Amino acid sequence: MVNGIPVYINQDLVLDLAALMCDGFEQSRTVRNREEVEAHFRTTQENRFQETVQKRAVVTNEKDFGKFHGEINFLKDVNSNIIFTDFSRFNIVRDMLLDKNMIKQIIEKDIFDSKIKCCEYVEFTANMTTTSLLSSINTLIGVIESYDIKILDNLIREKLAGITNITFILNQLKFLSNSLSMNNTTDIVLNINCFNVVLTVNLNDFSNKNAYVYDLAHSELRVLGKVSRIVDVDNYFDLLRKTATSDYYNRFLESLAPYLAVLNSNGILVPDNFTTKVNGPGLNVIPVAIYV
Repeated sequence: MVNGIPVYINQDLVLDLAALMCDGFEQSRTVRNREEVEAHFRTTQENRFQETVQKRAVVTNEKDFGKFHGEINFLKDVNSNIIFTDFSRFNIVRDMLLDKNMIKQIIEKDIFDSKIKCCEYVEFTANMTTTSLLSSINTLIGVIESYDIKILDNLIREKLAGITNITFILNQLKFLSNSLSMNNTTDIVLNINCFNVVLTVNLNDFSNKNAYVYDLAHSELRVLGKVSRIVDVDNYFDLLRKTATSDYYNRFLESLAPYLAVLNSNGILVPDNFTTKVNGPGLNVIPVAIYV
């Protein structure tokens, strides 16, 4: 059993694993108890006595006949279904994986020594960073929308030649944000000392719907997941891969530098540094669960 508080459980993956580990089904049990009690009672009483009063015989006969027929039925039907909570199901699946030696407990040295293979289940401890391309883009969108767009377009027109203006940039940024947040999935970056781990999470799978993923920033997290990619020191993780047009969007974000410089020089503070790549060495992991 996990010693920690679950903050994220991918129930779709857990259910699939449960089906694989439990021969394709989860146990459901129905229990029915039935009790019947029947009682019969019969009583008969006869009293006879004789008295003599003033030499006159008086005979009194008393007879009591009683009969009682009773039937008492106790019927009890109990339907009992085994219901698994999210965390209990996860614990069952994790214990099964551990029993079959299917989970590799890893540390920094295992990554350095290349002891990890793609598609393995791994469990590790890492620190969560604040690296978020989506947050940077949304912040820029929010700043631009706080001003009169016509005023910003005029600032650009006075300083830079060409047809590109802030209106065009804003529309492109919104389209990029929608692409990166499609199906409510996003990347979070963790560090195991000098190694990076990129987790692709679904925000719907976080247990606290009233919290935000980056409430856990700089926290030490425990992660169980499946390795989808191993990146060496000469390679990187592409945080724009979800768009399927990362080359274009890299050029687009780089092209924003002179326009954002104009805004900053006019006292409009905007983020001008977008992290689109996370350098290796490290791992790309599909998380099954995250706990603290």
